[in-house]
Amino acid sequence: MVTKGQDTQLSRLIVDVWPNVNFINKPYSYLIESTAKNFEILNVGTVVKIPFHGRTVKGWVAKITPVFEFEKSDSKNDLSTLKKVLSCVSVGPKPTIVKLAEALKDRYFVSPGYFLNLATAKKNVLNKNYYKVLNKLDVDHAHKPELGQTQLSIVSFLNEFVKKIEVAGESNETGTSEIDNVAIIRHPPNSDLFWLISELSELNGSLVVLTPTASLMNQLYATLKLNGIDVAYEGDYEPNLTDHKVYVGNRNSVFTSKPSKIAGMIVIDFHNDLYIDQRAPCFSAVDVAGVRSKLENFILVLCSTSPSPELMFRIESNSPEPKVKKVFSYPTVVENNSWPYIEVFKKFEDKNKGLLSEVIIRQIESVIKKQSRRVIVVFQQKGYINSLACVDCGSIVVCDRCGTALKSKKLGSDAVLFCQFCDSTSLRMCLSCGSFKLKTLRKGFSAILEEFKLVLDSEIKLTDDFDEFVKGNAEVLVNTSSVLNRRYRTKIGLVVFLDFDQFLQRPAISAINDSLGVVVDACNLVGKKSYKPTGKVLIQSGVVDHYIFEYLKTLNYEIYLEHELQRRELFGYPPYVSLAYLSSSGKKVLEDFISSVLDPDVEVLGPTVADEYVIKANINLLRQYLNLDSRNSKIKVKLTL
Repeated sequence: MVTKGQDTQLSRLIVDVWPNVNFINKPYSYLIESTAKNFEILNVGTVVKIPFHGRTVKGWVAKITPVFEFEKSDSKNDLSTLKKVLSCVSVGPKPTIVKLAEALKDRYFVSPGYFLNLATAKKNVLNKNYYKVLNKLDVDHAHKPELGQTQLSIVSFLNEFVKKIEVAGESNETGTSEIDNVAIIRHPPNSDLFWLISELSELNGSLVVLTPTASLMNQLYATLKLNGIDVAYEGDYEPNLTDHKVYVGNRNSVFTSKPSKIAGMIVIDFHNDLYIDQRAPCFSAVDVAGVRSKLENFILVLCSTSPSPELMFRIESNSPEPKVKKVFSYPTVVENNSWPYIEVFKKFEDKNKGLLSEVIIRQIESVIKKQSRRVIVVFQQKGYINSLACVDCGSIVVCDRCGTALKSKKLGSDAVLFCQFCDSTSLRMCLSCGSFKLKTLRKGFSAILEEFKLVLDSEIKLTDDFDEFVKGNAEVLVNTSSVLNRRYRTKIGLVVFLDFDQFLQRPAISAINDSLGVVVDACNLVGKKSYKPTGKVLIQSGVVDHYIFEYLKTLNYEIYLEHELQRRELFGYPPYVSLAYLSSSGKKVLEDFISSVLDPDVEVLGPTVADEYVIKANINLLRQYLNLDSRNSKIKVKLTL
């Protein structure tokens, strides 16, 4: 209880603040007086201006303590040593977001200020005309879709699961759920998830839906609006007096403070690598959503055609209730009918036609002339690798240790092959047939377009400009896989992967599953087998016996998952170990740190061609070496759990 004498001291408060500065491992205490600008908005999460080492920086309030409690807690506490908060700038993230940022500090080895900066409200750039038209729509009542047997069973489980989560949270003193709140829905391509959003929007609270791209976010917003669902953009800066039932947003919307209570969160196409921030610390929005679901006690539903193997492994093996089914798949009949026709054939390179086989040329001309539909040709212009292939047998030269495509470099007077991922070297020869004749397969857009002009009908217009293709000024678009994430007014008739090995053999742990995700994106563009006219996906590869193509043929996800987990266990990849990629502007600093890692359970690889080191160990050992207190502030960490 506050006494009369103490009441006068409430005009002065002690606030712990997380500065917007890298490599800060603890909040700093400041004094704030009632005369400070905008003092009335002070709360946990409020954005403030503070003096910090001779400069003024932004910070976020993490804790508020009355002066008398501050002095009472420790006799050594001296108010005269504290600096004053200069002003309160704006209302910041909710207190639960501050707690989330603090929880992520030790998970990604970065200051909470990094995440709080992402969570601070900023005006989103939206398509204003599109937005205004949709907001004028007046729908009398919400449209409820009819549910099939599979959908009914999923909804029934999710409702029961929500009750268990609420009970678990109520029984815990902190209100934090002690069970895993994640459920996975593995759906086929071309699936409409409106039914799922419609059902979960009836929960007691708001539903947050994350999408990987702006085009999908706009499409989803329009669908929900047209069906009478109370929906809003999470990034809309205009304040709302009441919560909406559904908020749609992108990766950073996982830090939203909009709804007063989140009842559930849905992540659509969570296999998409756009959910991973490519800048250090490379946080994953899916991972953050999992942490937040436990802190705030709500259900998290992850939807994808190709779920990440590490997440599937953790859900199945670490579930506190093994008898409870937490991964749902559609019936085989439904899945088979939802995929388009996919044709895989051996890659070859001809002197005159390059990568363009007769199959590709014939299919493109047929789709354009007979079906009057357009074509997308996928080719990574910059590429992830310079693929080397054997002249005699045509096999792609890959590392026998980790399966990554090899590069050629000079080692003294000799040419050798080296792996830029695991740093192993080998003789410059084909491991399949023993031939020493190798060739580089990589080409750029200009070369591919020239090859098309030589072999295609002269009336067919080609372009590598996405905008020109959208305007209808060309029938064939040659571009990278980024165009597969776009939405088009009509279904694409054909998607061609000229060199699928660019995806399969790039130096990344998740290369195989990411490759599958790219195929799924293509399938979403061409539509189901039942669509008339029928679309198709053509895949040209030098490794047609790869297990990913076996999955595309049989659609048996369990066998694919088993192969992928076996590969990861063999090479020591997540989920069996965790990896940390270390880089620094100071080469000596990084080398000194690496030399200090002496634990036999920690494997160090590198340096790679990008002067990065890779550390492989269990997550607890990584946290011991890489926390903000142990490592030099110049060392950047990218973590793969």
